[in-house]
This record gives sequence, structure tokens and C-alpha cells, in this order.
Amino acid sequence: MSIDNFRLILLAVSFSLLIPPGAQGQNGVNSPYSRFGLGDMESTGFAQSHAMGGFGIGLINPKAINLSNPASFGYIRKQSFLFEIGLQTSRNKLILTDTSQTTFGTSISYFALAFPITKWWGSSFGIKPFSKINYRVIDQDNIPGIGKVNYTFIGNGGLNQVYWGNAFRYKNLSMGINASYIFGPTETSRRAIFENANTFHYYTIETQKLGALHFNYGLLYRHTLDSLSGKALKNKLTFSGGLTFDLSTKMSTKRTKIGVSFIEYADDPFLLLPLDTTINIDEEGETILPGSFGIGISTKIGERWLFGVDYSTRFWSNFSSFGVKDSLANSSRFSIGMQFNPDFRSNKYFNTIYYRLGAYYENTHLQVKGTRLSKYGTSFGIGLPLRKLGSVISISYETGKRGTIENNLIQENYWNVLFGLTINDIWFLKRKYD
Repeated sequence: MSIDNFRLILLAVSFSLLIPPGAQGQNGVNSPYSRFGLGDMESTGFAQSHAMGGFGIGLINPKAINLSNPASFGYIRKQSFLFEIGLQTSRNKLILTDTSQTTFGTSISYFALAFPITKWWGSSFGIKPFSKINYRVIDQDNIPGIGKVNYTFIGNGGLNQVYWGNAFRYKNLSMGINASYIFGPTETSRRAIFENANTFHYYTIETQKLGALHFNYGLLYRHTLDSLSGKALKNKLTFSGGLTFDLSTKMSTKRTKIGVSFIEYADDPFLLLPLDTTINIDEEGETILPGSFGIGISTKIGERWLFGVDYSTRFWSNFSSFGVKDSLANSSRFSIGMQFNPDFRSNKYFNTIYYRLGAYYENTHLQVKGTRLSKYGTSFGIGLPLRKLGSVISISYETGKRGTIENNLIQENYWNVLFGLTINDIWFLKRKYD
């Protein structure tokens, strides 16, 4: 590894450590829909994929890490060493029929390394968020015979993923597997304040610690056309197709739940007087992480144009925690994206930049008040080569919507900016000097 790239890695890691612990943790933008299931699921794509609508299952890029399909590790260039880090800043605007709220958050998106072990075996490992829970919801109800009750729901936490992936390539076909340990704590609470002075208030808090070894698999095939009908092509065509899948996983879960009834002091409503412990649970059980399936294709025209499309689904109807199913549906997502590079060999810097664009539509796993929620958005970005270092700084912007204000629901208008650094170095290469 060159001294300059080593310094660049140290600079990137040092910068990430400067982010306040609260920002690096699972806390972030307020998202009421993260109450359901395991929370808001994080994308598997890194910076390049993020700018192209999230497509990556059929993507082959020997100069970057593609976690969307573990089979992609089989195409890492010989003697390469890849390091990637991502930093994301997000904004989420919650829109109701008569009000709105905006929150911001910043977090580390991923750390990852990848390298070839032999000419047919590539490997990668890293860490990234798997899901996030962060919400604060205030609601009101009117119970017959009791009167109005004001609810406050709070949740935070989420799951992280530490993975080790390997891929084995034979000619144009690569097969890959990721072994991941998924773990993390979650904490949710519910507070009910009754306006009826003769009714005791109550408060419940539930913490869960989850962990499991999880495997996901991938296939990736590449076919290149240099000629057509006996005539050489000016720009060769490269077609790639991939699929990914994983089976459902039983996650060991330790749950603690406490419920307390209380009254407020008349002079200071922030001081609470506990009266009785109504719930006290300490148990171990299982949470089912549902399986998934995805398929994707891409076409590369020379070194200038790249087009791709993905379809993926996760079988959330099989989700359960301690034997209790949530009202979730199977999710499905379509992603489409493209990349254009005028001339990476050019002496003019702007001709060497990667220009990226994408869009997606997702029928989410959320069914709230009988309404199925959708999510859709667009993205674009650039890849800025650091030519002397063989590295790329990627910047991508995503904007989208989830949910609706109909049926007294919440619509989320969000944007995310992702800064990614890809360091592509050469190992074990003897440099020649004049």
C-alpha cells in the first residue's frame, strides 16, 4: 500500500471518530414508521449504488465494494486492496393534516475492506447498520366511560451487521456467501396520561437484545460481446445478471418489560409518584428475520455507459417476535440506475468524473390503519477520481416520500446525502523507477 493511501485511510477513520457518539449510534431522524417490525431497514448498497437508485444485484465493478451481491467479490482485480467508508446526513419532514415536524441526523454508513485471495477467490469484511429505530409519537384517544387519554410513544436503538463475505469465480460465473452477525438493542416505551382525575396513569418500557448468525447468498454471471455478426464493436458490450437470496433466521431475543401505574404531583407534573408495578417480564425467546430474494441485470457499453435494474422482495408476512406476528406485508422494490463517464483516460478532469442517476419505487411492508404504504424517490451523484491515489470520492443525493396524510396517517418527505470514499490500492506490485 502506498504511503499516500495509508494516510488517506487514517484521515477518513480519524474524521469518523470526530462525529459525536449520539450521531454515530442508532439515533437519527424521527421516523414514526420505524415502530414496526425491526425498524427502518438500511440499504445494502454503498456510495455508487446509492446514487443509482440502489441498484446493485447485477452490478460488477472491480474497483469498488458491492455488498448488494456477495458474488461480486469474485470480480475484484488481482492484487487490489479496496477500502470504503461512508458518511450520511439525513433530513426527514413529517407531514400531518394540520402540522409538520423536521428532524436531521448524521451517521457512519459503513466501513468495509475487500481483496482477492487467489485469482478465483475474493473476500470482504466490514460493519454497517442493519436497521434503525428512532421515533417519538404523541397521540390522543377518547375512551368511553373514562374520557380523553394522551399517549406518548418513544423508541430508539436498532441492529448492526458485521459481515465476512467470500466469492468463488469460475470463468464468467461467480458464487458468493456473506456470513453476518446481526446484533443490537432496542428500547420502546409507552406513556398514557388520563385527563380523568380518578384514573391512574401508566408507563411501560420494554428493552430487547437481539443477536443471530445470518447468511445470504448470491450468483453473478458476466458475458462480453466484442463483435456482432462478425464485425468488431467499437465499444464492447458487457451484460451481467445476478440473483441474491437468504432464508429466514431465528434471532435469539432477551426481553425485559416493566409497567408501572403512577400519579403526577399537582404542583409539578414532571414529578411522578409510582403506585404499583403492573407488569414485570424478564424472558428469552425468538424473533424471526424473514428471508428475501432479489434479481438484477446490468449492461455496460464500453467504459462510458452503465445501465441497470433490480427487483427485490422480503417476506415480512413471516415476521414474528415471541410468537406474535405483526401486521406486516411482503415488501417489493424496483430500482433503476445509470452511470456515465466521458473518458476516464482524459487529461481534462471533468471528463474523468462519474455521473450517476437513479430512481426507485417500493411497496413497503407497512400496513397502518388498513392502508398499505409505498415509498418512492430519485437519486443522483458524482464520483470524483483522485487519479494519483487511484481512489474515488463519491457524493450522492437522494430525495423521496413515504406514506400519506390520508386516513390520519403521516407522510415523510426525506432526503439523504451520502459521502463515500473508495481507496483502490495495489498490493505486492514491485514498482520500477528510472
